[in-house]
Amino acid sequence: LDERISYNLTPEQLCLATKLRKVCDKFRQHARKSISRYKKEIDPIVKTLKNLSKDKTIYITRPDKGRAVIILERSDYLIKMEQILNEPKTFKQLDEDPTIQKEDKLQRKLLRLKSIGFLTDSEYKFTRPAGSQHGKAYGLPKIDKDGVPLRSIISACGTFNDKLSKLLANKLKYLRAGPTIVIDTFKFVKELQNLKLNTTNIKMVPFDIISLFTRVPLARTIDLILDKMYEPTHTCSFSELKRADLWRIHPIPQC
Repeated sequence: LDERISYNLTPEQLCLATKLRKVCDKFRQHARKSISRYKKEIDPIVKTLKNLSKDKTIYITRPDKGRAVIILERSDYLIKMEQILNEPKTFKQLDEDPTIQKEDKLQRKLLRLKSIGFLTDSEYKFTRPAGSQHGKAYGLPKIDKDGVPLRSIISACGTFNDKLSKLLANKLKYLRAGPTIVIDTFKFVKELQNLKLNTTNIKMVPFDIISLFTRVPLARTIDLILDKMYEPTHTCSFSELKRADLWRIHPIPQC
């Protein structure tokens, strides 16, 4: 029904409504002024960033640790990356992209593992690769080092074994639990604060490991993981397969 709505407000309610209206109007005025002032301050910054993004002689990135914006000479960045990629013990040049072949090989391997019950149906669907891409290499500057060397990063997002590695990491995460494992720096600081030590007689010494991952023997690493999975006090969380069966199904690469 189209009826006329009438409001019968008391004098006190009308007074409060008037005050509320004035407060709202004042808030809108302050908001407009703040937006205008902010726009005047931010516009030059946005313009500068756009100009920097168009400059092909520089490379804009972040440091390997902490939060900051780093601007490097693109030529210097490319030279340092070429030095990293030309390291024969870590990288080698291929004549063709093996991504499709590796994807097909892993698909067949996963299907076989599913058929023998090593993988569940949901795990198989999650890890089965499709439309894979090759990994991408880039470098993050170590701004605390002389000469600003680069820390090489290989992004595996979208690679043929990306989801398989995520599944494996999730299954092995229980092995990382221990009294000497610290989750992050905040936890580390809290642990230090709870220690009752005479700090005058104690010094903290950091150890910097260079190229840790590329120096870890793969076969030895897998062997250590199996030791943890199959030691007498643990039961393998993957399946009921014995360690010997696991070795037979998944041959360990030799270094």
